[in-house]
Amino acid sequence: MRDVVLFEKGFNGMERIKNKIRPVLFVVTALGIALLGMPPSMHQFPDTPRVDVSSVSKGEKIGMALEWFVYQRTYNSRVPLDEGRRAAVQSLKEAVVWNALAKEGYANQWVSLGPENYAGRMRAIAVDPNDGNIVYAGAASGGLWKSYDGGASWVPLTDHLPSLAIGSIAIDPNNTQRIIIGTGEGTNNWDRVFGDDVYRSEDGGNTWTALNLPLPLHGKAFNKIVIHPLSADTIFVAASLSSSGGVYKTTNAGKTWQNVISGPARDIVLDPFEPSRLYVAMGFSGGSGANGIYRSDRWGKRFSFARLANGLPKTDSIGRIQLAISPSRPNTLIAVIVKRNYRNNDDLLGVYRTTDGGDSWQRMPASNLLNFRKFMNGQGDYNLAVAFHPRDENIVFVGGISIWRSTNFGESFIRVSGSSDPLYPVHVDQHVFAFDPVNPSRMYVGNDGGMYRCENTRATSRLQWTNLNNGLVTFQFYAMAFDPQAPEKLYGGTQDNGTNKGVVGSGAWNHILGGDGMYVVVDHKNSNIIYAESQFGTIRKSTNGGSSWMNIRAGINPSQPAHWVTPIVMDPLNHLVLYTSRNVVYRTNSGGLQWTAISPDLTGSNSTFNQISSIAVAPSNTKVVYAVTGNGRVWRTTNASSPNPVWERINGSGSKKVPNLYLTRVTVDPVDADIAYVTTSSFDSRAGVYVTFDGGQTWDKLKGSGADVLPNAPVNVIEVDPLDPTTLYVGTDVGMYISVDQGASWKPFGRGFPVVVVDDIKVTRTRVIYAASHGRGMWMTSTVLGVESDGTAPATVELRQNYPNPFGPGSQSRQLHTEISFSLNQRTSIELLLHDTSGKLVKTLLSGAVDAGTHAVVVDGADLTPGVYYYTLWTGREARVKKMVVVR
Repeated sequence: MRDVVLFEKGFNGMERIKNKIRPVLFVVTALGIALLGMPPSMHQFPDTPRVDVSSVSKGEKIGMALEWFVYQRTYNSRVPLDEGRRAAVQSLKEAVVWNALAKEGYANQWVSLGPENYAGRMRAIAVDPNDGNIVYAGAASGGLWKSYDGGASWVPLTDHLPSLAIGSIAIDPNNTQRIIIGTGEGTNNWDRVFGDDVYRSEDGGNTWTALNLPLPLHGKAFNKIVIHPLSADTIFVAASLSSSGGVYKTTNAGKTWQNVISGPARDIVLDPFEPSRLYVAMGFSGGSGANGIYRSDRWGKRFSFARLANGLPKTDSIGRIQLAISPSRPNTLIAVIVKRNYRNNDDLLGVYRTTDGGDSWQRMPASNLLNFRKFMNGQGDYNLAVAFHPRDENIVFVGGISIWRSTNFGESFIRVSGSSDPLYPVHVDQHVFAFDPVNPSRMYVGNDGGMYRCENTRATSRLQWTNLNNGLVTFQFYAMAFDPQAPEKLYGGTQDNGTNKGVVGSGAWNHILGGDGMYVVVDHKNSNIIYAESQFGTIRKSTNGGSSWMNIRAGINPSQPAHWVTPIVMDPLNHLVLYTSRNVVYRTNSGGLQWTAISPDLTGSNSTFNQISSIAVAPSNTKVVYAVTGNGRVWRTTNASSPNPVWERINGSGSKKVPNLYLTRVTVDPVDADIAYVTTSSFDSRAGVYVTFDGGQTWDKLKGSGADVLPNAPVNVIEVDPLDPTTLYVGTDVGMYISVDQGASWKPFGRGFPVVVVDDIKVTRTRVIYAASHGRGMWMTSTVLGVESDGTAPATVELRQNYPNPFGPGSQSRQLHTEISFSLNQRTSIELLLHDTSGKLVKTLLSGAVDAGTHAVVVDGADLTPGVYYYTLWTGREARVKKMVVVR
């Protein structure tokens, strides 16, 4: 590489944006954020060297304690993820209520674009014990889904909970309308999604109540829930926080909780023959003194657990453990145990079996069989499942990359799935098995490709598999693109589901490239030329619309650390010029045939997390290129096309700077190369959007004011409207926001969009806005319709005045109750909220998915003080508000 001039840019200039001032019609109370201390390892400050993981094995990457998704949201921030997300969701709700009262809001209706034929990672499954066609499926970041027809179709149930990461599901066997879900992923994969609480539904998933488990640290995951069959109010929850956590127990349906055993709890099983006996698997992948299998014979009471050791490996060698107990043979369990800190693909310590309730264990011969022992392929902490057939202990299923079955009580296993084999059409990376209790010939499977069902679990010949992903919209997009010459043609890179191609109006998409899909770029001169990549910047090019691909990495140094989602951008004027990065910026002038490094190291770090995360070329002057890094650095060159570009660090200084947070995206104004926007990933008060009007000498935060603010939440992407540069679109961890005054004020954007992480946005020249979410697929809204001002209810929802009103003993009717009715023309997730005049939430009257039709809720005035109240029907992105009066 040629010498490149590098210097720090001076800081001056007084540009600022004046905040829009407007009367406050509704005062809302802020939800306080507890600034709890974080483990030191979660707060990497600038330029702290970390291991370069771009060249290590897949198993080592999975085993990293600080994965990509969590790291960026905690870098140099002390706000716990669960507390921050709750506060952001509360801010979103308050903004929706405020806009409804002010009769303002954006009328755009978001439409799901699927994919409807593929699905993303599934972490949990529960089947109704009385009806095997009623199935609940929990997605890694797409919420809880319910099927009434054995998986042929699905409906979402939790689009507006604070966390859409579903890690566990339990159905009360004595009351199948009672469902309990735990949020968060307990594995150490790169993009694991944190949880916030455990939720209970008493009506089959229509409404939800938070159970407020006392686990106030970041990154929590509720991995397993067990409802006791003899006492439905007795519930056990296995929770993990990396190397810590524990089992929590309630005996009053979640009103109070007790920690009965501490440690990284990954699994719980209850003995079906001895209801007082409980088994717990502790298993932190990096090793823990608490790792192992524990048993309590006293209803899981505190201090009643004993570690089982006879025949099991030593504690210091154990990583994750997954358990299964036989429903047909007493005292019989299988444990699959993963090595601690494993290397390469050899991560199996062994398959262990006990037939005496855990007093002694036997390592099964299958543990040594070459065709089986690497079935997890170095990902044992990430993909692992095990289950006994309900009526035949000889049949045992285990899942790793593929699914394996034993017909001889775990002595040996035969592979019975494989996505590349048309006879075994099941996606890779297995996470959960669930048998149909009514018809155990059927077994449901959740993996990185969604939901599948085995139709003949005891067959002596090939097993029959059915894909159940019709309408299960849970793809985790990292990035997206549209064809500039045919904007209805869409592309997107996804977690473990490759790069995909779809068309607006058709829910069916096509895989066009494997692996983890990341950035996609379509040549603006030739629609057949597509650039795509997998993790860490493995770039490929297709010249035939994605039918075939070639590697195009000539000139890129593979030993340099790269970002997990490596940026690729095309010069808007010259389709042969593209930019990508590792710890340096690379440019090609030949459509990717040869790359040249055009910068020095811009990160000062070997950590993949701290590398260049975004690059932007100024449309008005393509010699101007900006870049930002994960460790908070902002850079610019004004001569990117020259052999010796000069890169300037332009973070600003004093109060006019970009904060030292993880930087997610940089975008340049379409008509002025000195105007640029930078977004941050954090839940603290510095999070948001920053703008410069002077090429980076000074920066201002675009927060908004009053109710028109961005929440303190990660902003993952920003796009400038191509027809009006004062209109900005941002994708956050809680959905979409818009500003029409260059960031002076912000509003939740449109209707129908879930409370989900948005990783990418693209806007066409005709103002079609596409949003790629990390868990709920891709969405679009056709045009910016403008601000509503008449308060007219949309066709989907109608909220009526409560009757009687006023009510109470002092009213003319002397009624102590009032009734609120509303109508929906389609099944919708809603919340019916009651606020006082200060904006304080008095109570949640209804929460969850509600069927189409007219519904009524009775409000008891006995616990309401006399005065005026507002009740709000909130559907996620719109609200309808009415006033009620209580009289004494």
